[in-house]
Amino acid sequence: MPRLLPLLALVLLGPLAHAKPAAPTIPDTPAGHALAAWLDSFNSGDRARIEAFRARFYPDDDLEQTIGFRKWTGGFTLVAVDKSERLRVRFRVQEKAGPTQAMGVFEVKDADPPTITRFDLRAIPPGMSAAD
Repeated sequence: MPRLLPLLALVLLGPLAHAKPAAPTIPDTPAGHALAAWLDSFNSGDRARIEAFRARFYPDDDLEQTIGFRKWTGGFTLVAVDKSERLRVRFRVQEKAGPTQAMGVFEVKDADPPTITRFDLRAIPPGMSAAD
């Protein structure tokens, strides 16, 4: 029987070893809607979609700088939503073109659409965590 335990564990837990973690849920808040729209447009790499996002949510954004940043990072995968309030969301993303993780904050004005008043995105240095 003791020899069967490792085999039984492999059979039962094997599928879990290959399962992908569930994608974080973006909050159904004005700040979450802005985050979802940013990820969608930024990750598309499509200039027109990025410009449409900028015009609707973040008119102060520099389009050419954003296009260049998108080419450099390859886009982002949402890793976690660390804190969510109605008009503020703190999150972490993973660069698609490299190993860098970053932490970000969106703050929005309570309007329709929710205009971004603050957008910070900072790389997390190697060996450190978002908490550091």
